[in-house]
Amino acid sequence: MEDREFENPYLIPKNIKARFELIPGFGWREIFVTLAGAIVGFMLLLLLGVFGIPIIVRIFLAVMCAGIGYGISVQNPRTGVNLLDILKMMRQFNARPKRFYYVFGEGRERD
Repeated sequence: MEDREFENPYLIPKNIKARFELIPGFGWREIFVTLAGAIVGFMLLLLLGVFGIPIIVRIFLAVMCAGIGYGISVQNPRTGVNLLDILKMMRQFNARPKRFYYVFGEGRERD
């Protein structure tokens, strides 16, 4: 009983959500967006094959679609934000009402 008086309580941290990352900044969401771009590129490759487009052009377009998917989903190393998140934040910002309480500069009229 005497031992319990001198015990220090252990602080147990809350569960931390850790997301899977294949490489730093590239997790499941980014993999799915890149695969979606690759699938669209593959479908484009098959569709353009029906019209007799040369294989080099079709492969180039398929790789470009996968590259666009990768470019949209990869995070900027400086900010840690990808293009999809930037577009989402921009849309949320544009949806908010904006009020400007001050008029700066000389000769400007209030609206």
